[in-house]
Order: sequence, then C-alpha cells, then structure tokens
Amino acid sequence: MKTYQTPFLNREQAAELLAGELMRYKNQNPILIGVPRGAVPMTQKIAGLLDAEWDVVLVHKISSPFNSEYAIGAVSEEGSIYSPQQYELPLLGFDLKSWIKQEAETELQRLKSRRATIESYRRRVPLADRTVIMIDDGIATGSTLIAAVRSIKEQSPARIIVAAPVASQSAVELFRHEGVELVILNVPQSFYSVSQFYEEFPQVSDEQFINIMKNSTDQAA
Repeated sequence: MKTYQTPFLNREQAAELLAGELMRYKNQNPILIGVPRGAVPMTQKIAGLLDAEWDVVLVHKISSPFNSEYAIGAVSEEGSIYSPQQYELPLLGFDLKSWIKQEAETELQRLKSRRATIESYRRRVPLADRTVIMIDDGIATGSTLIAAVRSIKEQSPARIIVAAPVASQSAVELFRHEGVELVILNVPQSFYSVSQFYEEFPQVSDEQFINIMKNSTDQAA
C-alpha cells in the first residue's frame, strides 16, 4: 500500500482515500465499525462507498486523576478495560489501579445508557463470523481503540481490520501485538496530535453524532 501525503483536506477526503484501500474487502461482506465521535461521519461515508453495513463501538477514555485531559486507559461498552502496565501500579502513594477500576465502572454505565439511546433508533448488528473493519479518524496512543478491539474480539468475528488515515508508530506496534490487520494511509515519524494531519478538523458534537445514528436507515430499529 502506498503512503498518502498529509495533511488531508478534511475527514471526507480522508474517508474517500481510505475507502479506496478498503475496496479489497468489499466482496467479503464486511461490516464497518466507527469509533465515536469523529470517525462516525467517515464510517458512514466509507460504508456507502463499499455498499456495506456499519455500526459503532462505544468506548471512553479513563482520565488521569492528575490531569483530566490525559488518558491512562479506556473502557469499552462490553466492560473491556485497557491500561498500559505502568498505570496499573501505585504511583507516588496513589492507588491508580483502584482509580482505573472506579472510573471504568462510572464510564461503563454511561456507555450502556448511550447504547440504549442508539438502539431506540437502530438495531445492533451481530459481528460473529464477519469481517469487521474498525474505522478511526486518526490513532495517537491507541489506548481507546485497543479497548474497542478487545471488545469486538469477544464477539467472535472472522477477522478484524483496523483502518485509519494516520497513526503513530507506537500505536501501529500496539496493534501488531493485538494480532489485527492494519490499513493506515500514513505513519509519520513525528506525531503530536491527530489534528495536525488535517487542514480542517472540526469537532463532531454529541448532537451531530446522535443525528447521524438517528437518520441512518440501513439498520433502523
């Protein structure tokens, strides 16, 4: 696969380029799984180009007790928790392991509530024995997506492909250890944030996310 130049113009252009690389899976009856919220518009567009079903996997970061913007792990809606080993040990007298467990339980209840809201608009698609293509708009640390991948694995898919326009080198190594296939358009040497690889990178609001889920009729409840 060739390396694509960055920055991408926007998520729409990145989705079109990524779809081109994913066409090889079109005859495998794939299902695309987006990571809210930024990747959801991309997932919807790519699914349309591949004439494929799509859905979302709900995950949420677990923030550091010392910095709410800094993720030290993630939890999926199935209860899968991912946290790098260094964060599972007490640090400076603070029991981070207990913190992670407590925060994961809190976020899990929110994720379950969000899934209930989504399922009032559209049914969830079974993933057993399917080719699952997980879409993100960019992968920095990979923590959130690792939790999502492990959640998907529990549903016994035939194979999992992680696809994104851009990913850090460290994230790519993480996913190789997870035993999933990768379709990444660009793996730059320097990676500070996903937004640096887009000319336009507006936030996808919670309202936009819900509207996309509500107005997509391919899997309406």
